[in-house]
Amino acid sequence: MLLLLQWIILYLVVLYALTIVSLWLRHRIPVHQRYEPYRGAPPIVPPETLAALAEKSRDLVDAGFRDLGLITHTRPDRASVLARCHDRPDGSITAVALAAVRTGRQARGDVFLNLVTEFADGFRLSTNNASYNTPMRRDPTGIIHQFPGVESAADLVALHEKLVQRRGVPIQPRLPGQDPSRFFGDRVDAEMIRQRELGAVRLSADTATYRLTLIGAATMAWLALPPSAAVLRMLLRRRAHRLRTRLEAE
Repeated sequence: MLLLLQWIILYLVVLYALTIVSLWLRHRIPVHQRYEPYRGAPPIVPPETLAALAEKSRDLVDAGFRDLGLITHTRPDRASVLARCHDRPDGSITAVALAAVRTGRQARGDVFLNLVTEFADGFRLSTNNASYNTPMRRDPTGIIHQFPGVESAADLVALHEKLVQRRGVPIQPRLPGQDPSRFFGDRVDAEMIRQRELGAVRLSADTATYRLTLIGAATMAWLALPPSAAVLRMLLRRRAHRLRTRLEAE
């Protein structure tokens, strides 16, 4: 039994080490992730993904949001992110229904919702119902609350609004305006700048792409590989359940 445990530990050490080195050497992220309106360009998005995005969009509209259209960004590896953009007319919350696809197949996870409120002090509060671990380092100026299992847009919005009220800081309204693709892309670029400040990525020699640092690669491996990923998701669900219970009781 002890020998088996030693082999398992050795296997995990090798797995983590190889993954970290692979990510450190190969993972690339464009410095400017240019989003544009989705027009059916390759890779072809599965019809069920588009239908799920449309359904989530209707839920957000029913919860008082405006539908600003579907935008997309395709990375060099042909994986695409699709975002159905929305906002509250007063600019207090921007929202997206998000999906990822790779060469015509939905990648990991399902379509999920992400809500963001920005405050006058520069703080950003995000609330989503994604079931997977956030792949990059946590930013202390941009807290992300995850509530996996909260499928209703109205329920997620209610939780987000209570978290906003808890801060007691004036909101800085943000309106995507006539170009939601530019608005969304600018915020993704800003997040990558924050990841650089956190030490997760560094600029390549030609300054066109970000490369993971060892810290960034180790973080991604820790969040994605078993058994750490499963343990982190379990803890996330427990924390989310406790927080939701407290918020709903307020």
